[in-house]
Amino acid sequence: PNTKYVFTMHDLAFHIFPEFSSRKSQLWHKIVKPKKLCENAAAIIVPSKSTAWDVQKRFGISEEKVHVVPHGVSDEFSHEPKPIDLEIEQKYILPERFILFVGDLDPRKNLLALIDAVTNYRIETGDNLHLVIVGKGSLENESADKKEFIHFLGYIPDEHRAPLYRLAATTVFPSIYEGFGFPILESMASGTPVITSHTSSLPEVGGDAAIYIDPYNSNDIVLALKQLLSSKELQNKLILSGLERVKDYTWKKAAEKTRDVFLSTIDKN
Repeated sequence: PNTKYVFTMHDLAFHIFPEFSSRKSQLWHKIVKPKKLCENAAAIIVPSKSTAWDVQKRFGISEEKVHVVPHGVSDEFSHEPKPIDLEIEQKYILPERFILFVGDLDPRKNLLALIDAVTNYRIETGDNLHLVIVGKGSLENESADKKEFIHFLGYIPDEHRAPLYRLAATTVFPSIYEGFGFPILESMASGTPVITSHTSSLPEVGGDAAIYIDPYNSNDIVLALKQLLSSKELQNKLILSGLERVKDYTWKKAAEKTRDVFLSTIDKN
């Protein structure tokens, strides 16, 4: 009971948005008692300043106890075209032009707003743009399955994600809340511009290398798509900014910062 430990908290979605959690998830968190684990930990590691703020304000944890250690981006995500790209394009029978969404298909990811936005974008512009959705789960929306321009790929092997990012015109990640947001950096590392929400940790991760939208307003996504896809200059600017930004996010840095937290915790105790 007196053993010191360092606790990692990825996000507080279960606490801030319980309506997006399944009963199983709610029960699990009730049993595990994350707030108590944070209170008793010698130190807490979080992936973003946004999550750090959530832990401090919502759980009443002191600032000195919370350490921000951003995640890294795997080396597999590269903007250089590779032979596997053509294989993936053929395997999934991908459309010529598409925007990409990567993430679990739960309500917090805000996919229905994205589908609504792409539908309206196509109507307003006449652009035959498709939407490719990658992730576990299913949408409780039968009409989405019937739209010919929406492609649900479901869960795919990790090694297939990088080619998909490279093949996409843009990645759109309109999540309502995230503790970090891997798809933003994975897309940037793959040389694909990003549209994402202006909420939680997402602006912190994307910096000046993304276009930000209001996730509660699907028309905002429409406007962002029009802005980005009509300007090659803006696309190139975001691609270059993104490639520069991902240099700050490496697993080596994450490992070193994690080590430093453990060492400082040992020194204090």
